[in-house]
Amino acid sequence: MKTLEHKGIKGTIEFDPENKIFYGQLVGVNGAIMYEAQNTEDFYNNFTQAVDNYIEVCERSGIPIEKEYKGVFNIRLTPKLHKKLADAAQLQDVKLNSLVNDIIKSYFAHQ
Repeated sequence: MKTLEHKGIKGTIEFDPENKIFYGQLVGVNGAIMYEAQNTEDFYNNFTQAVDNYIEVCERSGIPIEKEYKGVFNIRLTPKLHKKLADAAQLQDVKLNSLVNDIIKSYFAHQ
């Protein structure tokens, strides 16, 4: 998916052909901050204004600008895939979490 970025905050770019409107939302922030427009120039301006307004509200309210993550999440796998990962981790003499972490890092390194 293509994104825009302003002041370190990313936003999505979507298009609704039925209503002939561009729309998007900020990524990795607290809350759902959306923007829209009927042409690309207004869309970009509305995106940057949404970022600027969001940052201003966060600073005024003492809210962290970026959503905070603990680094812990649950993942649902098929039992077969879970076994393959567990076996691979054991064969490499590493913890399952470490193997999954390495796989995810590798994925983003190739983006």
